[in-house]
Amino acid sequence: HLIAASAWVGGLLPLALLLASTRYGEISLAVARDATLRFSMLGVISVGVLLVTGVLNGWVLVGSMPALVGTDYGRLLLVKVALFLGMVAIAAVNRLRLTPRLVHAAGAATAPVKGDGVRALARNSVIEAALGLAILVVVGALGTVPPGSHVQPTWPFSVRFTARTAAQCSRRRC
Repeated sequence: HLIAASAWVGGLLPLALLLASTRYGEISLAVARDATLRFSMLGVISVGVLLVTGVLNGWVLVGSMPALVGTDYGRLLLVKVALFLGMVAIAAVNRLRLTPRLVHAAGAATAPVKGDGVRALARNSVIEAALGLAILVVVGALGTVPPGSHVQPTWPFSVRFTARTAAQCSRRRC
């Protein structure tokens, strides 16, 4: 989990710096294209590993739905997941919209051209890195509280769902 997160978040600022250098003509679009495509593949692999290991870690450390919403650990984990989903959304825009623009522009010219996506890719990489830093802050906070599976959760909602209430609701057609 840590290796995948380090690879993804750790590569974002160098990528942004490379893309910024491309905008100022210091590096060719072809180099930016190659670096972006390689980083994109690294990102896809990292996100896949993070999803699998994150779900497994969450299952072990939280243990139940009441612990996810009824403990400090679970609520911090939900914040971490929300930040992660924000990173994935930005990464999807980069991968599916901006990278193809860069690939097309790099095939058409050797100098930066308007609409090549370099500026947006650099900006989005910095935003992703900032979200990754926020996740690291949340992870630090997670390390200071006991896991949800070790604490009695406090259910924060007025309604509690159980098999019995689900059966009553299905008979009444709620």
